Amino acid sequence: WHRPNQTNMNSFRIFVSRRIPEAAMERLKSANVSITQWDSLEQCPSDYLIKAIENIDGLYCTLTDSINRELLDNANSLRVVSTMSVGYDHIELSELKSRGIKLGYTPDVLTDSTAELCIALLLCVSRRLIAAHSAVIDGEWGTWSPLWMCGTDLHDATIGVVVMGRIGLAVAQRLVGFKARRLIYSSPSPKTDVPAEHVSFDQLLSESDF
Repeated sequence: WHRPNQTNMNSFRIFVSRRIPEAAMERLKSANVSITQWDSLEQCPSDYLIKAIENIDGLYCTLTDSINRELLDNANSLRVVSTMSVGYDHIELSELKSRGIKLGYTPDVLTDSTAELCIALLLCVSRRLIAAHSAVIDGEWGTWSPLWMCGTDLHDATIGVVVMGRIGLAVAQRLVGFKARRLIYSSPSPKTDVPAEHVSFDQLLSESDF
């Protein structure tokens, strides 16, 4: 159980429901507002959050916090909710709208990071990095063998992207540098200025190496 931190006793009151990056906290502090924080890497308990939200003007939450009617019924002064997430499935938008509470979120902030992670996982699979690492740890690595842990080259592969949205496009743009033999994607309709060929979902599954 963690005691909340409080700073700056000013008129606009903010509750921060999790320990967040220091740079974000500094931006809040520079706004000269009153800040109360659940200063822990663990999720703020829902019963504590309900009490903490009683007399605040702004809530800085994360995707693990359920912002629902029960919580909002206890928010006497809430004017804005800001969630540190790309999505907002954890927030009942109709409840915010009916109460005139504004919502802030962070679209696109993870697009590049997710695309890079996708490429990293693709390389792990194609080059058998996890299996090779385990072999080294287990003492299986001996002398060189022409067929051992060879993996598959991306430059001679057909790579499929399911749905060419923001993340799918970011992945495709990165794959261009690997000179894949063919980049294909499935989406409800073809996209313009995309470095890949539009195919049906079934065709993508049958023709993709990755």
